Amino acid sequence: MALQKPLHEKIKTEILNSIRKGELASNQKLPSETTLSNMYCVSRATIRSALQSLSDEGVIIKQHGSGSFVQPKRHIYSSIEGFARMSANQDSVAVLADCRTRILKSDAKIAGKLDIEHGDNVLEVKKAMMSDGKFSNSVTEYFPTALLESIPASEQIGDSIRTFINDYCHRQVARILTDITPISAGKSPFGSKCGCALRFDEVFLDENDDVLAYAELFQNASVIQTSIIRT
Repeated sequence: MALQKPLHEKIKTEILNSIRKGELASNQKLPSETTLSNMYCVSRATIRSALQSLSDEGVIIKQHGSGSFVQPKRHIYSSIEGFARMSANQDSVAVLADCRTRILKSDAKIAGKLDIEHGDNVLEVKKAMMSDGKFSNSVTEYFPTALLESIPASEQIGDSIRTFINDYCHRQVARILTDITPISAGKSPFGSKCGCALRFDEVFLDENDDVLAYAELFQNASVIQTSIIRT
């Protein structure tokens, strides 16, 4: 028997859905705790917990004395449009260098991103991509096993997450919700000698805004012009 989500997690999901649908735009101020409490018929303490969780994940910004605002760096665009902006001057092609998979229990963060229950099984796919002998991308993708028609071996998985979802979930990606965060050289997964990196947090949605997958992608800024369009 599946455990019910805590009430504040349900409210958090409702607010996330409003952001995904564009009902709450980038930089927009959220209604006050009192207004949200009346809207969702819950206590202010529940609203406060939901907003704190969204703030901890970087979805919203809480400004003392001013209220809560949708994170200004949040953008919604297709993967082709988003990555084409960075690869307009393409000079090389990134290729899949390594791929590993495993089934694991989702933690709170992954469950929240995928809109599933904490502890539900997910397929984790770790990928490394190279360009001109350098690691250009480090990617970790998560898929709810409940959506998978079958679970492929690592060698059967290519670099296209859209193709994977088509082949193994029999669903289609309609749009992607993406956060982009600069990473300092000291914290880069590619090593400090490679300089800074960019982190992409990607949520893949179908036409009904149901979540199909979540991915954490690190881009080596020293090879930012490579052709890395995720189709």
